[in-house]
Amino acid sequence: MKMSGAIREIGLTIGQCFNVACLFIISIVWRIDILGFILLVFLVSFAFGAVIANLARTVAYNLIAIIAGTALAVAFFALPQIMFAETESIMLVLSYIGRLLLIGMIVYFVGAFLGSFLVEMRIEKSELESTP
Repeated sequence: MKMSGAIREIGLTIGQCFNVACLFIISIVWRIDILGFILLVFLVSFAFGAVIANLARTVAYNLIAIIAGTALAVAFFALPQIMFAETESIMLVLSYIGRLLLIGMIVYFVGAFLGSFLVEMRIEKSELESTP
């Protein structure tokens, strides 16, 4: 892999971290129901899998993005409550994000697998058609 490709994938992973964090923040602030959250997670992960288009890298980058994005979302909600020593509200936020994480992680990997798989299939099909 060239250096420009590595920088591109690092940039995409960092962007995906913020996407995951924003999904958690939006679902908590706007009180989006679970089906809306699942749809948003699937669309974001499908697009990420289609852009990376390598199944092994997609899994690794998704795992990094999910962990970092969840940490960002927890920090966004927990830091003000830690400053005011409100332990009950911290536990509520952590339990809600934990439930969303369990559901979202499965959908996130399914979307990324599907996006990556479809792009790889299309690349192989175009290579087979171009060979004489």
